[in-house]
Amino acid sequence: MSLVELVVAGVRARGSVDAHHFKRHFRLAAVIAIAASSSAGWAQSSMGSSPETGSLISRRAAQISGTTKTDARRTTREYGVCVLKRFPKYGERVALEPVHTDEYEKLLKRMVIDDCLSLGELSFPLNVVRSSIIEALYIEQFGRSGPTEFSQVPLIDYLAGYPAELPGNARTIVALAKFGDCVSRNDPVNARALVVSIPGSGDEKQRLATLSPSFNSCVIQGEKLTFSRSVIRGAVSEGLFRLSRAASQAQAGSN
Repeated sequence: MSLVELVVAGVRARGSVDAHHFKRHFRLAAVIAIAASSSAGWAQSSMGSSPETGSLISRRAAQISGTTKTDARRTTREYGVCVLKRFPKYGERVALEPVHTDEYEKLLKRMVIDDCLSLGELSFPLNVVRSSIIEALYIEQFGRSGPTEFSQVPLIDYLAGYPAELPGNARTIVALAKFGDCVSRNDPVNARALVVSIPGSGDEKQRLATLSPSFNSCVIQGEKLTFSRSVIRGAVSEGLFRLSRAASQAQAGSN
């Protein structure tokens, strides 16, 4: 694992991503650097006043409103909401498509647009984009009244569609998804509350503290993962989305 930087308005907030994946996608111009003109005339983002629960239903562009790590995280979250709203039919495909495939790369390249950033420059690896889209997808589909009981949901095969020998970044993605699944099964109520909370808020801090006993127990033996608040949110968002989707499908099938 190597350290890369999330750069917002000239201020760096650090996160981790697999080195091989980062270099490979850099050559493919898939490390996103998005710049939008200040004259674009986009409406101000409402993230600062958004409720901490419920559906995020804005198609407005994300606005960089400050220079802190928290500002970077909130802007990235808004960016995912905007992208999902502009490409709603691709959201589940991003969540379910194995990340080593050409189809996955094509999906993200199609969805990453500068129209979803109203002012400034935001640079981040594709894994961060994926997590922000999945978080927005969960909130859109299950944020108001999603399942909070997964004891009857069968084990999810997060390796489906992958080769026996996982590519470097795919191994990290799968390990984090399994981690998020485990945390969400252990404490679905607080996992949900974490995902719908605003990054950097007191509620997020409280939920992370409450969930912390699950973190160590849910790390797969032998995996080397680097965690930050953003990485944990992304992992829990994915696990929670996959579990909620499976639970909803099972309920629909029994009716």
